[in-house]
Amino acid sequence: MDYKQLKKPARVKDDIWRQHLHWMEVVGKQLDENIAKRRKQLEIERAAEPTNPGGDSSDA
Repeated sequence: MDYKQLKKPARVKDDIWRQHLHWMEVVGKQLDENIAKRRKQLEIERAAEPTNPGGDSSDA
């Protein structure tokens, strides 16, 4: 999301608005990084799961 396209409410001072936009950008990046890390962790966990959970893989 392009936070700079958001419209500043009239009652908010310019410096506060700039600070808010910066905060939104930082938090957005952190969220994107956390989502990417979680997806990678899920891939690792799924790859480590046995293909036949609870089943007997022997031929006997």
